Amino acid sequence: MLENNRPEKVDIHLGYDPASFGPVNSLDDIIDVYLQTDFGVAHFGASKEITEKQKQEVVDQINNSFGKVLKQVNEKLN
Repeated sequence: MLENNRPEKVDIHLGYDPASFGPVNSLDDIIDVYLQTDFGVAHFGASKEITEKQKQEVVDQINNSFGKVLKQVNEKLN
């Protein structure tokens, strides 16, 4: 997983609740997270206490979800 704090382009914007990754008591507790996936750079807001494991879970979820959709589309087209 590649974390990129200043990507030139973001491909996927996710609407996660930042508090789902840790405590959020003020806006100062929220950070922008940019992660490289198989389908481009994903961006979401998260608690500044997000763990590397949680970041990897997000990447895996995106790769698996988009991969399944892509496979279904390819099956329909062929």
